[in-house]
Amino acid sequence: MQSLSRILLFRSLLVFGALMLFSQCQKDPSVAGPDNGDFLERIDTLAPEAYTVLIDAENAKNQNDVALGKVVDSRFGTSMASFYSQLRLTTNSFTPGANAVLDSAVLVIAIESVYGNMDIPLDIEVYRLEEELVSETSYTNDLSLSVGSTLIGALDAYTYPDDAASIRIPMSAAFASELFGLFGTSTTESSDNFLAYLEGIYVSIDPATGGDGHLDLDLTNANSALNLYFRSDNANDSIYSFVMDEQAIRLNKYEHDFSSSELQAAIDDPSTNEENILLSGFGVSKARVYLPDLSVLQGKIINQAKLSFYQTDYNQALANEFDVPEYLFLSGGIEGDSIQYTLTDYSSTDPTAYGGTIQLKEVNGSFTNVYTYSLPRFIQRVVNEETTLEYLVLEVLNNNNAARVKLGGGSHPDLPIKLEILYTKP
Repeated sequence: MQSLSRILLFRSLLVFGALMLFSQCQKDPSVAGPDNGDFLERIDTLAPEAYTVLIDAENAKNQNDVALGKVVDSRFGTSMASFYSQLRLTTNSFTPGANAVLDSAVLVIAIESVYGNMDIPLDIEVYRLEEELVSETSYTNDLSLSVGSTLIGALDAYTYPDDAASIRIPMSAAFASELFGLFGTSTTESSDNFLAYLEGIYVSIDPATGGDGHLDLDLTNANSALNLYFRSDNANDSIYSFVMDEQAIRLNKYEHDFSSSELQAAIDDPSTNEENILLSGFGVSKARVYLPDLSVLQGKIINQAKLSFYQTDYNQALANEFDVPEYLFLSGGIEGDSIQYTLTDYSSTDPTAYGGTIQLKEVNGSFTNVYTYSLPRFIQRVVNEETTLEYLVLEVLNNNNAARVKLGGGSHPDLPIKLEILYTKP
């Protein structure tokens, strides 16, 4: 039986896929044996099957980052990302100096990265959350909570300035005055009192506006806060911050429309699904991979086994609009079981040996991106009938990023999934 560690326990360990390794140009790899090849045999004619499946709604609560934006792609449909968050006090029982005058209020959120085309203007909206967020409650990223109908903040026609460290969303004068008037009252004596008054905010985009990308935001960054700017007779008075710190509940929300997309066609037609697999973060899609019958190898010693997936639309116009994932994670699954299991070959201490990082390689005279996994121990267990895993799962590691890729399935005419095994002859 494979390790029962859930993917969520080690996702943070795997971000190395985007940070540590870079693409390499090389010839299409094949499993090669040592010089004593007379004792070894290679097989690469066993064809795995793969199917695209939609991702079930996952945990939305207190992720390290949240997304905000909209991605439109004829392959994957339209996806929108928004978020809910509590606001907490930085100082209890704060009172400004005499003759205090409010200047403005601005919601400032640190930007970690951007994805897609953020040059297309989009309208950002902020609403009051009208539903208590409960720490003991589980929330999934398809949630829809009660929010007010009146805008309390807005930023129209936003485009991303290169290298901007944060986004600044002006709050309405009415809402700013409302918050400013709470100082000196029991509401601002503690964060619990404040949360009883203001349960949180909802930040989204107007779906009628453009946008073809998203911001990756860090709500718990020291610079992320709803800031009140004011002045008074106290020379030190200038700003008070309501923060979205680690104690605040923060929730991702995703909305999808797959109609008329290639993804929807693949889900509806299994025969099409076998030729290509479509993977995307943002809670969109992943792939199930079924290994071929390996009984022909029973009694053999597996020296090496590699499983490779090839991008089928490399350098095509639509694919070039969106970045492909730097890393894809391969795990195991059992029918009717929601747990994702690590494979025998995976090691958090040496994950690069396992594979999954994107590489640019020459295949049949042309270049394309390839994700390759080294699985000799797992394949040996399959051959020996020592595992209960029934299929493999291939997915984008960071679900809060819309990175997507189209790969060849088991029956793709030019770039099918490739399983290569080197074994010892009897």
